[in-house]
Amino acid sequence: MTYDMPTRQMEYRPSAVIDTSQTTKTLLEHFATVWPEYQPVQHKALGYYGVVRDDVPANFLYRFDGRPGRICIGPEGEVWVSVVWEPASTFPVRAWVAADLLKPVARRY
Repeated sequence: MTYDMPTRQMEYRPSAVIDTSQTTKTLLEHFATVWPEYQPVQHKALGYYGVVRDDVPANFLYRFDGRPGRICIGPEGEVWVSVVWEPASTFPVRAWVAADLLKPVARRY
């Protein structure tokens, strides 16, 4: 079993926006039920297998409520999801992906 505890991170610092409005909180809560943590997913175009995972606020890309989570709202209103790709591999990679590029699948392992 692998543990999602990286010892090094890239120096990329996104310019996320913390939005504590009720509208944003409601949207995030709704999409958190659509994309629950540990939900197995597959990239529609590339076929990669991944698992939806919560991320720390420092890594968020777009609008979110300031708490750790797995969903953020893009500048055009699109939903972005935090995914760990190939979680059982030697080098799992976490990335934020637009939700319309993902499809839920059955767990592989």
